[in-house]
Amino acid sequence: MLAHWGVLDFAGGIVVHAIAGFAALASVIYVGKRRIVDAPHNLPLIALGTGLLWFGWYGFNAGSELKVDEITATAFLNTDIAASFAAITWLFVEWGTRRSRTSWACSPARSPDSRRSRPRRYVSIDSAVIIGVASGVVCYYAITLKNRFQWDDALDVWGVHGVGGFLGIVLLGVFASKSINPNGATGLIHGSGTFFGKQLAAATEPPSTPSRSRS
Repeated sequence: MLAHWGVLDFAGGIVVHAIAGFAALASVIYVGKRRIVDAPHNLPLIALGTGLLWFGWYGFNAGSELKVDEITATAFLNTDIAASFAAITWLFVEWGTRRSRTSWACSPARSPDSRRSRPRRYVSIDSAVIIGVASGVVCYYAITLKNRFQWDDALDVWGVHGVGGFLGIVLLGVFASKSINPNGATGLIHGSGTFFGKQLAAATEPPSTPSRSRS
């Protein structure tokens, strides 16, 4: 339905990240806290998992093109660049507030906005840098807010996937360019507010599926 309306989502990221992230928050609030909460304690496994996920996203983002061309290369490069800038930005923000930790530095690298399957195919490398920086800042403070409210979201699904996914939907509406992908759209900074409005609507309140009339 959203695709027919003109919303872009290159590998199902709206469902995989944004909707799932906010569904996780609802589940956390409904279920409540665990009786026994263990803090992250195995940094080698955390780093290994982040590396495996990073490698997997190359295939997910670039591989979703189902062929090898300039769009595939752009998706591949943007995946790496945005995630790298997100992680570095996260570290700088955290250094300004408290002592940095490796386990926290891994979070922005798996942020759906920094590695987003949605914008990678439709934005320039310069835009990927901005998206990565924005992801590192916004997701950091989303998780900080989660900790302040003491929501027991063990994997930071809401802060990383939900909030990062929402940001990715909106920023695609800002930075998309047909010069990068002719099959894409024209974003807000390139002179089109229509596509930005569609992405914003998809992020906040997706259109309902029309009911079928009975014969």
